Amino acid sequence: MRKVVPRYIYPCGEEIFLDSDGLLIAEPSWFRRNTLLDEAKTLTLPGGILLAEGGMGKTTFMQQLKQGLSEGDATLIQLGEYQGDIDGFTAALNSFLSGVTPGKRHTLILDSMDEAPDLAGVVLRHIRLLPHELSVWIASRDVTAIRSIQAERPNVKTYNLAPLSPEDIRNLASDSGVDGNAFLEAARLQGIAGICAKPLGCELAISVFKKNGLIGVSQWELWKQGIERLCDNTPSITRHLSGPSDYTLEQIVDCSAWIALCIRLTGDASIWTGEQSHCPAQSISASQMVTEVFPQKMIRDALGRGIFRPG
Repeated sequence: MRKVVPRYIYPCGEEIFLDSDGLLIAEPSWFRRNTLLDEAKTLTLPGGILLAEGGMGKTTFMQQLKQGLSEGDATLIQLGEYQGDIDGFTAALNSFLSGVTPGKRHTLILDSMDEAPDLAGVVLRHIRLLPHELSVWIASRDVTAIRSIQAERPNVKTYNLAPLSPEDIRNLASDSGVDGNAFLEAARLQGIAGICAKPLGCELAISVFKKNGLIGVSQWELWKQGIERLCDNTPSITRHLSGPSDYTLEQIVDCSAWIALCIRLTGDASIWTGEQSHCPAQSISASQMVTEVFPQKMIRDALGRGIFRPG
């Protein structure tokens, strides 16, 4: 059984302590006690919105929350499974609500809001009417759909998922059968320790370390492997693909690299998928990245794989 490292969330807007590689420093004790919220403290909250980028472990954390409650006291719904199926989601939600005992505290966990932005309106309408004893958690990347819910429900607090700490990385490496100290030292020497701040990046780096000790491994190589992992068509509880892609995995990976290059060269913070004329400041429109090699349909396919954050 794989080791699950303890994860922390913290209120959006709060400062957290990171080392020079972007890894979490849980000390001093007052910071860990007052700012970082572990699973046990999170379970005492009256719900909230958990924001984190792809590969940070949102789904795993939500599953841990459910497992931390007594059987029958929590319900986890993967919103990605209802992408394009508003009626199906509404039926599932109504079925859940009909089974909740009045006056009894229950936790509803809605995971992957970013994978089903068309459900944002339905989610918003329902959470307005939920009984006060019902705790609601919504996990998502920071996308337009989640911001509409935040705007309508300002009393719902928003939290970020903290990155892994050096100790977490050592533990994950040791659990995979390699020397944790040696792995972390090698990652730092190669300048890729920051990639290991995300569980997905850490997993990929460990797999490479097993093969060659990370000798000569670049950030680009790990990034490419991560893109391939996120872009393949393998069914996943964290990704819902509406149908087979018209493009090969290699084409999607190349397109993702092009999108990343456009973001880096323009210095923009996010990607806007709506009309170019309405593109907000500090965002690049998806249509601006279209070329003969990377048509609009391919770019939208790549954006739908959960790698980038739409505007």
